[in-house]
Amino acid sequence: MTKKRIRALGSIDADAVILFNLSGGNPNFFYFTDRDAQGIWFYDFHKAVLLTSEMETPRARSNVKIIRKLDSFISSLPKRVAIDGMHTSFALAQKLRK
Repeated sequence: MTKKRIRALGSIDADAVILFNLSGGNPNFFYFTDRDAQGIWFYDFHKAVLLTSEMETPRARSNVKIIRKLDSFISSLPKRVAIDGMHTSFALAQKLRK
């Protein structure tokens, strides 16, 4: 992950940024991670981490955390989270609103 790209997110009015790449093909996910793994990129303006399944760990390479249940991850999120609306399903966006 390039620090210059991440610094560009500093102007966002949120507590964290999440990019989803759950079915592949999210160019924004690749832009910030330089990875083609399926998963979730989470950045809380202090640290970036790639959340993925055990199967995707080799493709994710570094700064990886394995998640087993998406719902438990979502419930642990801060209140104000910025998402990539173009590449987030409606159902997932609704879960994040709760």
